[in-house]
Amino acid sequence: YDLYISGPALDTVITGITDTTLSYSDLQRFVKNSNYLWWVIASDGEFAVSSADTLGFFYPDILSVKENTDGLPVSFALFQNYPNPFNPTTTIRFALPEKTRVILRIYNMLGQEIRTLINSDKQAGYHTLIWNGLNNTGHPVASGVYVYAIEAGTFRHARKMLLLK
Repeated sequence: YDLYISGPALDTVITGITDTTLSYSDLQRFVKNSNYLWWVIASDGEFAVSSADTLGFFYPDILSVKENTDGLPVSFALFQNYPNPFNPTTTIRFALPEKTRVILRIYNMLGQEIRTLINSDKQAGYHTLIWNGLNNTGHPVASGVYVYAIEAGTFRHARKMLLLK
């Protein structure tokens, strides 16, 4: 993978990333309270594909950090899947601050439901599941962009992911 980051006083490429997790310690290159853009290009040495979207992030001037000492989330959240792009499996994480009914579904770009991963009550906490790229009938889905969406109480959120075969 190659990671491209662009913004005030920074236009860089981090090349040769082989893992889906990256720690970037050169933070002095970022301008506090500024917006940046990032995107990923995945390559197998012969073919390359760019991430479906250019994503943004804000580099804040951090004043304090409050740790969650009780181990339970303070709000509902649906995190970005990893790895992304993926083949053949990806990990999806979500957080529930209270016990609630959870429905987690995968959709194609036409809005058609591909798979229901969860449809049950879940305890408060952080939850992780792995999707294997199969639809509701157990058949592999095609390469492409998919949306995973969560319904948990009144919380609704969706994110995109890319399956490359």
